[in-house]
Amino acid sequence: MSHRCVGCDGVIPWDGKGTLAYTCSCGATLFFEAETLALVMPASLVHALAKQQTEGIKPEFPHIDYYLGDSSHISIIKESAIEQLLALGFIWMKDCKKCQEDGTLERKQAREKHLAIMEAEKHLREQRR
Repeated sequence: MSHRCVGCDGVIPWDGKGTLAYTCSCGATLFFEAETLALVMPASLVHALAKQQTEGIKPEFPHIDYYLGDSSHISIIKESAIEQLLALGFIWMKDCKKCQEDGTLERKQAREKHLAIMEAEKHLREQRR
């Protein structure tokens, strides 16, 4: 049984036994079975969704960004996962009023900009060699 990351399509070293508690190097925590394309959710999400169904209590979930990590990878399975999370009421950090108001979104965007500049500078240095 092979597992892959929804965020970047990287291979996940898990044999399917026990509880999955793993974060991919891209930061994603949502995976899928390569053979069946079935989503494999982190135990914390499975537990929270079960609690919501049984007790009617809607927990405060992390943003979609949290489950998908940071990768430019695009795939049908990733788009499907996004649609499923949106249908469950999840939101992107950019759409979160709390993150907009407390500066979390601004800090994330500044960090992403800084990392993009560093990556571009690295690329330029490599081209000069």
